[in-house]
Amino acid sequence: MTAIVEPTWEERRTPEAAHEDDARSQYRKDYSRIIHSAALRRLQTKTQVLGLGDSDFYRTRLTHSLEVAQIGVGILLEIQRRFAGSNIEKYLPDERLLEAICLSHDYGHPPFGHGGERALNFAMREYGGFEGNAQTFRILSKLEKYSQNSGLNPTRRTLLGVLKYPTTYSNSMTNDFRRGTDIDKYPDAELKPPKCIYDCDLDVLDWVLKIFCSEDVTEFKKLDYKCKPLHKSLDCSLMETADDIAYTVHDLEDCIKLKLINREMWDAYIKSADYSEATRLEIEKWNQRIFSKEGNLVKQGISNMVYFFIHSVIQYEHEELSHPILKYGFKLGEEAARLRSAIQKIITNEVIKTHRVRVLESKGQRMIFSIFGELVRDPESFLPRETLDKYNKATGNLRMRVICDYVSGMTDEYATKTYQRFFTPKFGSVFDV
Repeated sequence: MTAIVEPTWEERRTPEAAHEDDARSQYRKDYSRIIHSAALRRLQTKTQVLGLGDSDFYRTRLTHSLEVAQIGVGILLEIQRRFAGSNIEKYLPDERLLEAICLSHDYGHPPFGHGGERALNFAMREYGGFEGNAQTFRILSKLEKYSQNSGLNPTRRTLLGVLKYPTTYSNSMTNDFRRGTDIDKYPDAELKPPKCIYDCDLDVLDWVLKIFCSEDVTEFKKLDYKCKPLHKSLDCSLMETADDIAYTVHDLEDCIKLKLINREMWDAYIKSADYSEATRLEIEKWNQRIFSKEGNLVKQGISNMVYFFIHSVIQYEHEELSHPILKYGFKLGEEAARLRSAIQKIITNEVIKTHRVRVLESKGQRMIFSIFGELVRDPESFLPRETLDKYNKATGNLRMRVICDYVSGMTDEYATKTYQRFFTPKFGSVFDV
């Protein structure tokens, strides 16, 4: 292999003048920009498992992102302790960098969750598709207001950290949508987008990866037999592991609180005999707490679960890659991963696949597809002035991308109001924004 050139991790796509009296690191600046971004605030009213109409107590994408950041740092501290003095230690991210990555990882989450994602992917099927992680990458690097054309203009390492799928839509798309233009003719599985970035954002991907040797770049972009990328960076592996822990444990907590999951369901899925003695003891500790009527015991049980998963993280490496940032990664150990999957299966089967949630998701999907159709039909009349200016300056497929960016950035509440203004008689006024 050719020699590795150590990357300039703090480099930004658009150079910025340094302030001599600014004591912050470049990663602290990234963190600050993300904290103050509109994209982060919008997550406050975007769906986690259940829509906000059910209650304002349960988690949203914003509170989920905060929890991912906290768990991510917890994993990092455990790894720093475990790998102190090793070669891996010097490649670990600092806390603010990892928090920035974790906080922004759901930026691109559309209104109404996977229902909204499927609707936008179908609407954009001839124009480059839609995928939530691809939209996150796009918001950070091009859309969010801070720089002229580079979004928040984050550092290279922050962008690499949120890059879960380093391949383009055209490379990974396998569905040709032969059933026609009626979205109702397609089962959910056929509307699901590939894991990717958009082709129109390939310039950013190339910039992020240009500091690696050509052999590493080629390997890093490889796909498996399902056309899903095989690799992610060290920082991204930490974020993804924290995300897996957060949404599994905390979705479980919300579902128990809502009485959608009870002890009998739990016992039917979690067979303690399937695990080692140490894990069986841990599960028994959870059993005594997470279904308790005493709130403090429930919280202790949830905390115990998070602690267990954090301390179950193991290191892995890809021998095919040479640079440590690409070569090394972290994930849950085999038994912890199996247990997490079992918990996730409870949530999926007993909550997400139930008619109550599926009806909400289906309704959201229809609303987003209908809103998109109206905006495409008459953009001059219906797009806000700033978005219309972008639309008029764009050409070809990028015009549709502008509309998609606008719709995907809506909160659940704003999308609902927009739908009602279009389709509900006697609803809305010029003051209803």
